[in-house]
Amino acid sequence: TSHTNPSECLADTNCPTDHFPHGSDYCVPCSGSCGECDGPNVDDCTSCTGSDLLLTGTRVGQQSTCVPSCPNELYADNGECKDCHAYCDTCSGGNTENDCDSCSTGHRGIVATTSHTNPSECLAD
Repeated sequence: TSHTNPSECLADTNCPTDHFPHGSDYCVPCSGSCGECDGPNVDDCTSCTGSDLLLTGTRVGQQSTCVPSCPNELYADNGECKDCHAYCDTCSGGNTENDCDSCSTGHRGIVATTSHTNPSECLAD
């Protein structure tokens, strides 16, 4: 992007938190719901605005993107979506086979009683 006229000149070389340095002369706004970023793209977020969560898990989609809620295979923890255990399809927190709310394909759930539908643990089938 070509910039010829800045909208504001800063006293130092640091950019505001919702901008990133572009070359040595300009600070460019972060994309979308990024609170902080290290580049112009939607997947360059290092933190999010509002209640959005930062994807940091490696099991799904783009990392460093802000989302309103964590997708399957990830759980919310301190503003980030982190990986559930590999045996889990969904989990409510933690990264052990005991933290699963549902098991992924090829894994069998252990339930505490016959009235429970959510597994207390997922095992390899």
